[in-house]
Amino acid sequence: MKKNKITLNDIRGKVKEMVGEPVTMQVCRGRKIVRNYKGTLASAFPHVFSVQLEKDSDVVDTLVYSYSDILCGEVIVEKVS
Repeated sequence: MKKNKITLNDIRGKVKEMVGEPVTMQVCRGRKIVRNYKGTLASAFPHVFSVQLEKDSDVVDTLVYSYSDILCGEVIVEKVS
C-alpha cells in the first residue's frame, strides 16, 4: 500500500488557509473513543493551532492541537462548506 507523502509544512499551510473559517473536527481519544467538534479555527502558530468551539453558553472552550496530531491521524480537520 502506497502512503501519501505529506509533510508538516504542507499541513501547516492548509491549516493557515483555514484560519477564521468554521471547521469540524474528529478527535481520536483512544480505546475506540472518538469525539466530534464544531468550531472556528482561531489561530495557527508555528507548532500548534487552536480551535474555538461553538457553545450555547457564555463560556468559550478552546482546543489546541499540534500539526503532528493531524499527520498521525489522531485529529481530522475539515472546512465546513
